[in-house]
Order: sequence, then C-alpha cells, then structure tokens
Amino acid sequence: MRLKTQVKQNSHCAIFSRNYSEHLDEAVEISNQNPRQLITFRSSVVWSSAKKAIETHGQRKIYFATVGDSNLVRYEGNLEKVELNPQTAQELLQYCTESTRGEGLWEEVGKVAVKTLYVISNCQKIKSPFPFTHLRKLLDGSPIDDNFSYSYALVYEI
Repeated sequence: MRLKTQVKQNSHCAIFSRNYSEHLDEAVEISNQNPRQLITFRSSVVWSSAKKAIETHGQRKIYFATVGDSNLVRYEGNLEKVELNPQTAQELLQYCTESTRGEGLWEEVGKVAVKTLYVISNCQKIKSPFPFTHLRKLLDGSPIDDNFSYSYALVYEI
C-alpha cells in the first residue's frame, strides 16, 4: 500500500525527524513560556507526506532525536503546519528560534535551499527518552533504520 493511502487511513500517524539540540532546547524554553507559540524550523527535504498528514488529520505529534547524539528520541511536540517550497512563506520565518533567525531560506551560494518550513508548538523534553528504532514506519510497520540521519519519516504515534 502506498504511503499516501496509509496516511489517509491512519489517524495515528506522527512524524519523526532530527534537529540540533541547541535549537530544540530553545524551542523547549519558548514552549515552557507559551505552549501554543509557533516555532519554525527548516529542512532541505520536501516533507510532502507530512503535509498530507496534517491536511488529512490536523495537527500531528512530532518526535525528535538530536543530530550528532545518540539514537534516542529526546523531544516531542506538535507539528502544526508544513509549507513546501516556501519562497513565498516568509511570514513563517518570524517564528524561528533566535539561534536560527538569520538563516533565511539558506539562499547562500553553494548551500542546499530550504525545501520545507515546518512549524511546531509545545516542544518538550521527553522524561524517558527511547531509541528511535522503537518507532514504526507508517508505510510498512518496520522500525526506523538505526543509521537514519536526516530528513523525516512518518511513523505510528506512541
């Protein structure tokens, strides 16, 4: 069964991704002050399936493991919005964390352009981190590969 069909049929889908701990810690601080505050992050990958999940089912849970750290999911939040090919979505950049505010859409020569802006809220550290290999992919129920590095994956919500 195709992922698009799986997304439509499964209201318990969530998203897994990686990000840098400094940005996620900053998102936690923002969320502790106001859980509804929007926080925008960037990706060089087109998150089309994540966008479809939000369009179909509304806000989704998002799990994060940190880049360059162990393979533990240490953060979670709510994925509120996904904007693909965001050249016209400059207003979403106002919700970036302080540490990423100056990055724009990665327009510098030689850098991969932003393909997706994704907006989260209520980012929290998980009290009991768990290996991301415990997450199951929505497409076929298999675990996320232990060498998963960047991008995102649609998974079953825990």
